[in-house]
Amino acid sequence: MIKVKPYMIVDGIPTFPDSVIKSFWDQMEVDGTIETVFCDGKINTREQWLANVKSGGTVFCIAIRDGDPVGLGWINRMEKKKAWGHFCLFSNGWGLGSEQIGKAMLNFFFGLDNGKAFDIFMGMLPTSNQAAVAYLVKCGANIIGKVRNGLWNEHKGESESATLIYFERPA
Repeated sequence: MIKVKPYMIVDGIPTFPDSVIKSFWDQMEVDGTIETVFCDGKINTREQWLANVKSGGTVFCIAIRDGDPVGLGWINRMEKKKAWGHFCLFSNGWGLGSEQIGKAMLNFFFGLDNGKAFDIFMGMLPTSNQAAVAYLVKCGANIIGKVRNGLWNEHKGESESATLIYFERPA
């Protein structure tokens, strides 16, 4: 069973200490996913990652299976009933059961404010990351299309094709 635990501050106490949030960055580094998840180059360090998670414009969560973190997600750029979604599975969440992880995080985000906060989550990812595109479709994403040169890849120093997707709130 997948549990989703949000980052929040309750009575001045965060649900995750800074060291734990930074350890998620370390896991992404070990898994080799940082350059893909943060291809635009806006987040390059543990400190920038921590600031992103703690920013007022971000809602962040961790997916946990059998007591271990297996993935993370966050939404930002919230506007009315729409937000942009971001997901990353850790290597211990890859493969069998990975759809459950993604769907659990989506259910968490769509469940905010008793299911009234958001109608849609948008996403854009490198078209070259076909494994991620296929994974998100299995989790319920709809593909809008491909945008030639739609993403800047700071690590490659060039623009690349992007796949634009969306998730709709379940009826």
